[in-house]
Amino acid sequence: MSDLVRLSFPAAFIISAVHLTAAELVCGYRRGWLSEHDFVTITLSSYGKGVEQSGPEKDLALLLSDELDRVPQLMGEIAESLKPEADSSPVWLFLALTWVYEHRADYLDPLEVVEMLFTDFDYPDEM
Repeated sequence: MSDLVRLSFPAAFIISAVHLTAAELVCGYRRGWLSEHDFVTITLSSYGKGVEQSGPEKDLALLLSDELDRVPQLMGEIAESLKPEADSSPVWLFLALTWVYEHRADYLDPLEVVEMLFTDFDYPDEM
């Protein structure tokens, strides 16, 4: 991806829209779409809903706010334990398009942002 559009998604938005897999969370964090705090908040939400989690995911969910510096290390442990999965792009494309639509008044030309997302996500057929 060329990253023409710089987006960051708050945890509350993601939690209300989708349930991310561990691989999708790692992808979003690595691409800068999730902050350390939001990464932990989403993991904690899954933990609270009883979603089965690996040891590092549980550790992330239970991090204190002054331990956010441990997020990259724990995220790395999660990434190492993942089996190769399908592409995480579709869920992030959905989130990006939903975000732009819901916040279209914040953009000078929302359709231009959609065009840039189309490019960023390598011209997906589903668009």
